[in-house]
Amino acid sequence: AIQARPVRKASIAFAAIGALLLIGLQLALWLPDDLQTRFTLYVNAGLPAVHIGYFLLAVPLLVILSSAFGPVVETMLRLPRGMLTGNLAATPFRHGLTAGAMMVGISILVSTWSNALSLLNDWIGRAKFADGFALCNTGMSPQVQQAIAELPFVTGTCPIGYLSLKVVGRQIFGVEGLAPPNVTCVGFDPQRFFSMNAVTWVAGDPDHAIARLKDGDAIIVADRFLVTQKVTLGDKLTLASGRTQKEYEIVGAVTAAGLDIATQIFRIRSQYMEFSISCVFMDMAEVIRTFDNGDAYMLQVNLSPEISDRQATREIEAAAPSVHFRSGRWIRERIDEIAFALLTVQSTIAFAALALTCLGVGNIIMANIHGRRYEFGVLRAVGGQRGLIARLILAETVMLAITGATVGTLLGMHLAWIGVQNYRDLAGLPLHLTLPTVPLIIGWVVLLVMTMLASLPGVWAVIRPRPSVLLAAGRAG
Repeated sequence: AIQARPVRKASIAFAAIGALLLIGLQLALWLPDDLQTRFTLYVNAGLPAVHIGYFLLAVPLLVILSSAFGPVVETMLRLPRGMLTGNLAATPFRHGLTAGAMMVGISILVSTWSNALSLLNDWIGRAKFADGFALCNTGMSPQVQQAIAELPFVTGTCPIGYLSLKVVGRQIFGVEGLAPPNVTCVGFDPQRFFSMNAVTWVAGDPDHAIARLKDGDAIIVADRFLVTQKVTLGDKLTLASGRTQKEYEIVGAVTAAGLDIATQIFRIRSQYMEFSISCVFMDMAEVIRTFDNGDAYMLQVNLSPEISDRQATREIEAAAPSVHFRSGRWIRERIDEIAFALLTVQSTIAFAALALTCLGVGNIIMANIHGRRYEFGVLRAVGGQRGLIARLILAETVMLAITGATVGTLLGMHLAWIGVQNYRDLAGLPLHLTLPTVPLIIGWVVLLVMTMLASLPGVWAVIRPRPSVLLAAGRAG
């Protein structure tokens, strides 16, 4: 006999409705158009609500999954038909909430890997830029630029000016009060720049936009300006540096991931820390005319294929002693290293959470088995073998792991979707939701194995005593 009161289907339905309402509450808090309001509501109410909602969702999910996969597990572990499903059906809340406690590690693993893969595939992976970058913190004169351009292995150059400008009267990126309202103004020669960089036009006509740049009253923006839905093609932005400010019309939008990554890695004026990770592109003549800044802090350089990075660095720095040269190939290697390190740290945290969860669940399983000693004693007294008891406990553990992994995957993908939306709204990165298949499979297998290992002490504690000892415990456990 199962030591539990019969559970009414209405109770399970109430748990499902409560779970869906809490999850729906988080989605409803995402409706406000104001990003500051949405962010505040999400942190203070939406995030707790969605975790509690998925925790409660484990109860009806256990019922559904045990009905679907319970008979398969019974067959694989050679249990009498209905034995496992009957036990789980009699105690859906005890087993369901135990499974819900196992979701945290999987959710961390899924959400972090999903967002990382989205960044790698949709932003960093699309970065294409020049073969190398010559940098000078004090600016490169035309003579220095010419000295580099005349080297025999240099096939093309493009000088780029850089300055941080304030967007007057508007907060384009980030949360107001937390992120400065700055953008990175890139002064450049349009024809040379677009011939050297793989730029995708998201909005605007390239020929018309380049012609308008020459007029001095127009700019091209990075695509993230449009993604934030705060500006559109044809809008006007007032840009300022000190007391000088001027209004510019947006005539085009492009993706410039390569230049963003290069400037962040080389730490040009702490661009990342200023939260101005997106660029506005302006004709260099207009930068000089209005903002009195004609310095080229970066010189993009294309190299002939036969030159090595080491040789190119040595000869460029010899021709221009004040310049530091960095290879584009070095940037790619650095990106891969950073991505690997980040994913390693996040995976370690996720698997540590899995281990702690399994240890905690092991204690719950141990207490559960201790409270059911009379039940197991009856099974042993009527002829049930030790192996049958062990297989029953392991079967219940398998179903707990499957339910916990399922809930954790759903929660992880939900959090990953929220992360994608935050990248889009706060940083302007047009990412797409990605399912991390391989890490997900590994997480499921690890959770299953660790949960079964955590249940072994409880199994040993119930199969070792004689039936009379288990029956003597009484129905109260």
